[in-house]
Amino acid sequence: GPKKYQKGLAPILAEMQDSGFVEIDEREFYSTVRLSNVFSDQERLEQVEQIQRAYCASPICLKYLGTTKTSSQVGTYTSSGMQTNGKAGYLMFGPYKRMNAGEYVLRVTGKVSANGENIITDVAYHKGKRIFARFTGLGSKDFDQPNILLEERVILDEAVPAIEVRIKVDKDAVIFIDGYSLRPVAQKNKDNE
Repeated sequence: GPKKYQKGLAPILAEMQDSGFVEIDEREFYSTVRLSNVFSDQERLEQVEQIQRAYCASPICLKYLGTTKTSSQVGTYTSSGMQTNGKAGYLMFGPYKRMNAGEYVLRVTGKVSANGENIITDVAYHKGKRIFARFTGLGSKDFDQPNILLEERVILDEAVPAIEVRIKVDKDAVIFIDGYSLRPVAQKNKDNE
């Protein structure tokens, strides 16, 4: 029936309620979530954006934080991310999660200490038989935040049952990756076009 999602949503609603950022009005078949009136200043808005970023889950959004271990051929996992170890291969790959078709922004964060120009980052499926996007070089452009190594648009022209974000390094690269995200591009309001 219409209530079958209620159990799954309950912990999310509780977490949002506890944040103090929103007012939640629970009805029989739906809940409305409104921003609390306390948010008028920039600092609060940034906090809200952080919360939004925290709610990122497959199949609509993908996020890797360096605090969890990831699949790797070469590299050393530290408690905050993956560090190259002087060998060539995939520093990271996976996570083999479902993703909807759509337009996304891939952002990779961390630090390049040496030789980032030959690093290949791709968004792939089926062990690379289908490559949706491939970018060469990490940390070569100036972004508004110093820890952003790559920020590029990716179009998934079909739903993907098991997506991979792969970062391939050569033996000379010295980099540390503390996270990445594949987030939907914000939809423009159709009325304003």
